[in-house]
Amino acid sequence: MPLSHRRSRYSSKEDSSSSEFEEPILLKGGYSLNFISQWFFLWVIPLLHRIKSDPDFDPDSIELQKEESAQYAGERLSERWRQEEIDYKEKASISRALMSAFGRPYLMLAFYKIFWIIFTYLGAYLFVKRLISFVESNQDDGLTEKSPTVGYLYALGLFLTSIASSVCIQQVMVECTRIGVQVRAGLMVLIYRKSLKLSSAHGGIGNIINLISNDCNRVAESFVNFHFLWSSALEILVVIALAFVELKIAAIPALIILILLFPVQYLLSFYTARANAMATNSTTARIHIMSELLTAIKLIKFYAWESYFRDRVTRVRAKEMDEIRRGMYLKITSFAVVFSAPVLTTLACVCVYELTDDRGATGAIEASVVFTILSLFNTLRYPLIMLPVAVKTTLGALLSFDRLDGFLLLPEVEPLIHGSVSDTMDSDDSRSASVVAGGLIGRLRIYIKDADFGWPESQESNPTLKFISMSIKPKELVAIVGDVGSGKSSTLAAIMGQIRLREGERVVRGSLAYVPHDAWLLNATLKDNIVFGSTYNRQKYNDILRVCALNRDLSLLSAGDETEIGERGINLSQGQRQRVSLARAVYSDADIMLLDDPLSGMDAQIGKHIFQECIKGYLANKTVIYVTNQLQHLGDCDHIIVMKGGSIEAQGTFDELMANDVNLARIVEESMEIEDPDQIQELMSEIRLEPAMDDPDVGSGSSPVNPTTEKNLTIQRGTFGRSLSGRFNSLGATDTGVEDLNSISVQRRSSITKNGKNPVGGRPNLLSQRSYSMNNTGASNYAAANEQTIHRLRELNAHTIQNQIINEQTISRMIERNQMTILGSMGQNRLTGAPTNREENTMARAVERNQLTIHSLSGREGMLSGGRGERLDLGYGVKSRGGVPGWAVAKAYLRKGTGMGVSIAVAFIFLATHGLRVFSDYWLTFTVGPDAKTDFNYYLKVYGGLVAAVVVGVYARTFFLSWVVFKKSITYHDRIFRKILRAPMSYFDVTPLAKILNAFARHMYVVDEVLPDSILQLLQHAPLDIGTTILVIVIVPWSAITVVVLLGLVWLLIKLSSHADDVLKGMEAATKGPIFAHMAATLDGLFSIRVYGAEQRFDAYNLGKIDDNHKAFFAMMQVRSWLALYLDIISSIFVLVTAMFVVYFSRDGSLDASQVGLAITNALQLLIFGQWSFRSAAEVMSTKESVCQLELYGMNIPAEAPDHIPETQPPVDWPSRGEIEFKKVVLRYQSYGVAVLKKVSFVVQPGEKIGVVGKMGSGKTTLLISLLRVVEAAEGKILIDDVDIREIGLQDLRSKIAIIPQEPVLFVGTIRSNLDPFHRRTDQDIWAALDAVHLSENIKQNMPLKLETPIIENGRNFSLGQRQLFCIARAILFQSRILVLDEATSAVDLQTDLLIQETIKKNFANCTVLMIAHRLNTIIECDKILVMEDGRVVEFDHASKLIENKEGYFHNLVSQSGPDSVARLKTMLGEHGQTVDGDQPVSKDEPSETHSTESVPEAKEDGQPSLGLSLNQQSPTVAAPHDVAQLGISSGSSSHSNLEGRGTSHSGEGSSSSSSSLVTGAANVSTPSSPVVATVATSSSAVHQMPRSLEDVFAPRAPNSKKDE
Repeated sequence: MPLSHRRSRYSSKEDSSSSEFEEPILLKGGYSLNFISQWFFLWVIPLLHRIKSDPDFDPDSIELQKEESAQYAGERLSERWRQEEIDYKEKASISRALMSAFGRPYLMLAFYKIFWIIFTYLGAYLFVKRLISFVESNQDDGLTEKSPTVGYLYALGLFLTSIASSVCIQQVMVECTRIGVQVRAGLMVLIYRKSLKLSSAHGGIGNIINLISNDCNRVAESFVNFHFLWSSALEILVVIALAFVELKIAAIPALIILILLFPVQYLLSFYTARANAMATNSTTARIHIMSELLTAIKLIKFYAWESYFRDRVTRVRAKEMDEIRRGMYLKITSFAVVFSAPVLTTLACVCVYELTDDRGATGAIEASVVFTILSLFNTLRYPLIMLPVAVKTTLGALLSFDRLDGFLLLPEVEPLIHGSVSDTMDSDDSRSASVVAGGLIGRLRIYIKDADFGWPESQESNPTLKFISMSIKPKELVAIVGDVGSGKSSTLAAIMGQIRLREGERVVRGSLAYVPHDAWLLNATLKDNIVFGSTYNRQKYNDILRVCALNRDLSLLSAGDETEIGERGINLSQGQRQRVSLARAVYSDADIMLLDDPLSGMDAQIGKHIFQECIKGYLANKTVIYVTNQLQHLGDCDHIIVMKGGSIEAQGTFDELMANDVNLARIVEESMEIEDPDQIQELMSEIRLEPAMDDPDVGSGSSPVNPTTEKNLTIQRGTFGRSLSGRFNSLGATDTGVEDLNSISVQRRSSITKNGKNPVGGRPNLLSQRSYSMNNTGASNYAAANEQTIHRLRELNAHTIQNQIINEQTISRMIERNQMTILGSMGQNRLTGAPTNREENTMARAVERNQLTIHSLSGREGMLSGGRGERLDLGYGVKSRGGVPGWAVAKAYLRKGTGMGVSIAVAFIFLATHGLRVFSDYWLTFTVGPDAKTDFNYYLKVYGGLVAAVVVGVYARTFFLSWVVFKKSITYHDRIFRKILRAPMSYFDVTPLAKILNAFARHMYVVDEVLPDSILQLLQHAPLDIGTTILVIVIVPWSAITVVVLLGLVWLLIKLSSHADDVLKGMEAATKGPIFAHMAATLDGLFSIRVYGAEQRFDAYNLGKIDDNHKAFFAMMQVRSWLALYLDIISSIFVLVTAMFVVYFSRDGSLDASQVGLAITNALQLLIFGQWSFRSAAEVMSTKESVCQLELYGMNIPAEAPDHIPETQPPVDWPSRGEIEFKKVVLRYQSYGVAVLKKVSFVVQPGEKIGVVGKMGSGKTTLLISLLRVVEAAEGKILIDDVDIREIGLQDLRSKIAIIPQEPVLFVGTIRSNLDPFHRRTDQDIWAALDAVHLSENIKQNMPLKLETPIIENGRNFSLGQRQLFCIARAILFQSRILVLDEATSAVDLQTDLLIQETIKKNFANCTVLMIAHRLNTIIECDKILVMEDGRVVEFDHASKLIENKEGYFHNLVSQSGPDSVARLKTMLGEHGQTVDGDQPVSKDEPSETHSTESVPEAKEDGQPSLGLSLNQQSPTVAAPHDVAQLGISSGSSSHSNLEGRGTSHSGEGSSSSSSSLVTGAANVSTPSSPVVATVATSSSAVHQMPRSLEDVFAPRAPNSKKDE
């Protein structure tokens, strides 16, 4: 099994539990029981007892019958579908296959429905008529009184028919549900197995998830309700026939009304279903916009586009509410028809009866006639209520059948034939035959000759890969390189047989293993993910852990290799996920290893270790095909293949390619990134920065969590998804770090002591490597805050081994890493979001996955899901962390939108309307009797008036209710949407996006549709039951005793079943998520599953997940049917007692026949609506959690600063210059308290281009976003053109700063809406911006709609480079004087990258630019370099000066990127016209010196003349400290980058004096028109330019060829 079998989350017991319950309870059904047990659900009683008695009740405690199991149902349907495909081929229909598999037992259930009709009308017509006639005959002839025994027998007959009809209808419901479960299971298995055979997730993962979550349910529901469709028509015909028997010609109104009623109800049902479908589409559109908004909320705040998205959501919401309102109006019209039809029909028939019958004309109408007819018409309410449900589900199923047919008929992947030539090979080809005959293929692992490959969606004339030829020998290491989209990954897919071979030959010899670009992990233990079903070998396993650099990771995880990996590996870092994925491939021991750039997510040190130890070492005897963008490894490869545009551009050895063009080395040099040698992404995996929701008062000295429970806690809390394991050598050494990787052994976490400390001999305390000397008494107040935060976090994580490495720098790195991406990913909070793969459309994937969390989240999340541990306060003195009282939720809901008074008035109107209806029935008694009535017409007119009032009331009350509930829905949505849009980023940093999206999806759906429908049904049925009971008590007072006793029985039944229903409902909701999660994981890893041959194991696991869900669902439906049956039995007892009382009291004349008829006909309604009232009440109560969630989101979300402050609004043309000044800025992310920026001071002159460099966690990203006030500075000021940005509104600030994000994001809409959403720019402006980024020509030529061209699916119709260019065009249209960007490191190919860099340089020449620089070729373009370290500015000067200071930070940072990187940078600077060698650091005679000397006194004001802070431990290559006096002398130049000097010049601890040095030194800074730039321009022709694209590396060049401009 790919995933080890584990106990459910409901159970904490071990397999060896001493529980008294050993055997699971079999969920019985069908014909497996004797008829008594089956009809009366006697077997459910042990189930109820088991649930109540077993605190560890879980899916393992119950068992499905063979027929209901997913395996049986799946095999049965699969067999029928295969036969269907053989018989009908492309016209195969899943509906025919379903009827063939499950149709016979389903159709047999029609007999139960027919018997229900028979028993219902035996009681409602025959026995009711006989009872009333019996009383009439006694009153008519008092001398010959009939024996009361006859009346009691009629009462008994009425009781028995009521019981029989209840048994039949419950058997119909439960057996239809049983077959519906089989149908759903069969469809889900069929869809899953089909998915395993698809070349890719057709239409996206979301499409397939929707097939399972929506279409399978619709089909199953249609099986549950279809019998009500035909039976409704049959019942109407029966009623009409009986009406003619009773009334003869007077039944014509009934014929007309009921014949019209059926099509009217059908049409209402049809249009209701259509309105619901349209509302669903609008809801889906709104959820997509919300997913898009929440995923990119940071970017939206950067752009100040909140109002644009507010308008978009408001428009879609208004349309959605219109559709929901239309559906609701149609539904309430249907309800009004149902509840007014009986009284209208009765009135019409009585009127005609008066005109056509002799007795009617004299007013002598018999009670037996009138009340028998009324009883008949009342029974029509049930089929007329069920008819819309049946129509809706049937129409939904028909639509789903079309979608299922389309999916199941998709083309499948052809299985790869190992070791033989593909079927497409032309055996008559003499050349091919000679190759085979010559035995060449036998000596090759992979042989592909002139092959074309294509995905199913690609056109035949335009295959994905063209003319591919390669011959790969055993033990060869082959690298595949090329631009983004050149076909590298598709080539691996072609080798694996995942793409259809259209032409040519393909031979693959040996087994395959595959490492995808995005590591694919399962929700299992780390060990299971590596072994992956193979035989476990300890020595082999340990060796692979060593070569894949996983030993250190395991030593840091609290449970070692038994740590359970979260969904999609969320609790591991990107590098860890890649290493586990690589370890799985290596452990498989396959002959051919296919590696899709697995080292891209790892730092250079680990990548070097894995390349040498694993790929070159451990896999030396394997054939390795290695897709890579890391060109430094090419020299170690045996063969290199260069891809371009889906074809092989060149191939050969490294030396052969180098001989063709010397530019290869140039590419490796200039594309080299300056990056943190400790690396950055490998942060601790389980450190929690926030208390979990269920941790009471963390930090109050509470005892640590028991380590034995940590495994479950880690996954459920969504704790940190990173690890510090990547910091293999925090001192910056290279070789020793690799030794550490090999020497650390695997440690199980079972040795953790009770107090959470690491046992002796465990992992060394990393605090010693990253310590701070914060004991300076003059330290500013943020130091104390830092220490307090660290102390709290250590307490919070006391139970984990990682606790020992929590220090200020660890926390800063974790926070800073969070700020690097603008996307919140996969439904998690941003602090667990993964570094993105920029070769893909990350926005599209993030939006889709966030949207899918609606399906995969547990249905019962608990009352607190804000991720912040708030207590829910509903405003009524109720503060609770768990169960909120129902009355408190009811009050909160009733007060929302309309106020308490209006809400209560709705209930009174419903009660009053039902009271009027009951009174109309009572008034009917005055119109009947054996004697002629002179005032009969008067009574009839009053009855007619009452009927009209009832009809009007029925309509008015429901429309009034709909207005009230929609007002509440709109209020809830608008309130939380407004709160979310105004929430600061700190809220999104700690709140999982899935939970927020769930509030707008699931919880709003409940409040929009489920709750109004439940309230409507409750208010329809409950007053009817109350009125009936009161009426019977008024007629027969003695029945009050019976009512009290029976209500006691009802309470007992509900008490017995409610706990079981809650448990099973929770289990059903919680077991539904894993089905979707497993499906999503499968679709993510289709290639891997097929390559490793794990289809059967994954299918078996899927079967288990489906069975777990169906166990809970089927058991829940059985319990509900049990409750419904016995509630019906209690109602039947009430009917029996009422009938016996009226027989008894009618003997002495105290009751006449009309009163008897009135009592009996009303009592019979309890049979239908009694249980429905309780069910509706339960459904209303089940919505409590959603209301609580929305109340929580509406109350506990903080708000950002105002968008506009009129008093301090800046001028329209601000900023006109673009000067930026930081003054002693201290910034901390409020949730943590650790200062990420520490008294940062510097000045950027107008028009300067500043490159910000530094290690991860140094604060460089925070420095940029602090300009946009994403987080407010705790101390200090940031001035832009002398305006304090804190004093102005956020909209005024953010709308004046342009930003270009790393991830290119396009929103669904049009080109215009993505560039200018507020329509502030003219078409000429937009075209000018597009022309500036070289996009206008493409749009004008290829897109007929021009600027109105739709951008679909998050820009998937544009390439990655085009999306990046759109973002630049967006920034151009901002027309700002300040540009902020984080240089994209690997977003695009080299050609597009050069275009982007040139575009930025050209279009923002006059702007002040702050840019995080990663690469050498970017650094040389900057006017100055600002070096950050630990939240301080430690150096700020020209790169040419900083690189000369061998003791400086910048020199050290560059040197750690490679042994000759400093020399490369100097050479590049020289080529760009900047003097390096011989240019000494600025001396004290230079202008900046006079100001830099002022830094010493300023520093003394802070009491920190020399804050060394022991940071020299981090950079061992830096020289020893210098005297403080020397610092002032050299602080104006690169010499102030001296290690100990950083505190007194441009460090954060320094002061604004460092800023003044920058002001004076600005004279030397090159502006866009400065001589420096001119020098670069004039010398560009002599500079050896980078090639336009990677393929150009291998293109032969003439010695005197003209260089690229």
